Amino acid sequence: MTRLFLPIILIGAAIGLFAVFTDSLYSEVKELSIERDNYNTALSNSKQILKERDTLVEKYNNFSEVDKEKLNKLLPDNVDNIRLIIELETLGLRDGMVLKDVKVEGAPGGKAQDLSSEEEFVENLPIESKRDYSSMDISFSMDGTYQSFLKFISDLDKSLRMVDVQSITFSSPSEKESAGAIYSFDFKIRTYWLKN
Repeated sequence: MTRLFLPIILIGAAIGLFAVFTDSLYSEVKELSIERDNYNTALSNSKQILKERDTLVEKYNNFSEVDKEKLNKLLPDNVDNIRLIIELETLGLRDGMVLKDVKVEGAPGGKAQDLSSEEEFVENLPIESKRDYSSMDISFSMDGTYQSFLKFISDLDKSLRMVDVQSITFSSPSEKESAGAIYSFDFKIRTYWLKN
């Protein structure tokens, strides 16, 4: 009887040891194996990302300085709307139109802001969104002939700075139209910049 009893006790002890110690250790090993596979996948992905980054950096470094300046002008990496307003004024003067009544719209609080100084302008930037870029609306007025207006719009279209014309309204000083009539044009444009 003791011959049968001893093997049954040993088999029961082995099952108990497996249930108590070995099974929990085996579960931990499975979890660690899954975690190891996840880390290996992440490491592989990071190597691919680094390789892609190196390729893009090499392409960027192959750009000429002129092309880099054009790219920075197209979509700057900071809020440089003062320079945009100076460029708009330069375009307008070249076409015989004077820039006036510049307002930055979309500032916090929803009110239009007069652009009286650079410090006030930077303080009144719109609330940041979750995009990689930000935008701001700028409205201004210009007086000039219809031909000057067409030339200004053409020059604005050819400008490197990315702007979207949101609206244009105009008014005539008199009811009689003539070739040299001076109109008042009100523009609203949207400009963009990359977030840092």
